[in-house]
Amino acid sequence: MDQLPPRSTSRHILVILCVAVVGTALILIALNAWMKQPGSPLAVIDRYQVGYEQGYNDAREQLRTTGLLLPSEETRSFNGTVVSVGDGSLVVRQTSLDTNPRVDDVPDERTVIVTSSTKVVRQTDKDSVDLEKELKAYDAAVKTDPEIPMPDAVVSTDMKLSDIPVDARVTVYADEDVRLLEQVVATRVVVQGQPVAETGQEPVEEPVE
Repeated sequence: MDQLPPRSTSRHILVILCVAVVGTALILIALNAWMKQPGSPLAVIDRYQVGYEQGYNDAREQLRTTGLLLPSEETRSFNGTVVSVGDGSLVVRQTSLDTNPRVDDVPDERTVIVTSSTKVVRQTDKDSVDLEKELKAYDAAVKTDPEIPMPDAVVSTDMKLSDIPVDARVTVYADEDVRLLEQVVATRVVVQGQPVAETGQEPVEEPVE
């Protein structure tokens, strides 16, 4: 059998590649046009998303109008549960902000940056006997000094970022509106409650299989 010269073979391969590229482009153009049709899956998903966002925002505004939801104002703190703790940051799943991941395009899990100036403290309830004594002393002192501050019902102690346990309840404070921020630089992180070692609860051992 006669063999094609090298130049003819190269041209033959080039023609095949050109035909493949043009054919692929035509298929992609046709597929894109079909996906934009009213009955296509993509169009149905888009309409559903738009309807969901509109309905959610309408309900949100209705609640604000009736007073069941506070007006949208600058929010510089949020409550949540610690998901993970890293080097200089922690991830907190927020539970107090008026946001919806599908509508506001921001996840519930926020990255909290802890800098050298961030204050990290644990707040625990003050002993009831001690608090009662302080309140009695305050009642007596306020009669002569109305400016005297009331005693705190909690005790605040400094702690390290690495000492914050996963699942701890925290309040994060910042110098900016945090409502739609996925990453927050904290000025203060307050851990609520006693550490496990002080609650008297012993860790539950996993069963051995």
